[in-house]
Amino acid sequence: MAKVAETVTDPSRRRPFFRLRALTVQFIEEVKRLNWLAFDAKREVRRDDDVAEERDAIKRRLHDLVDRMPAAAGFSELPADEPPGE
Repeated sequence: MAKVAETVTDPSRRRPFFRLRALTVQFIEEVKRLNWLAFDAKREVRRDDDVAEERDAIKRRLHDLVDRMPAAAGFSELPADEPPGE
């Protein structure tokens, strides 16, 4: 197990695949939004129509991100038109 941990933390073994990482960060943020939306719905903080509309929008964004991931895999730089974290 220590060997695996050393490999992961060894800076010479890290590969900064920024394009895929950026999409993954966006994906996780959308999952967080979806989770909070479900939480609000259970507490009845938001109207059912609003919840359904927002849920559908989040699902579309998640699908879009997943569709873009294969093309982003393996690149160590971000596209020129995409700033980090976007």
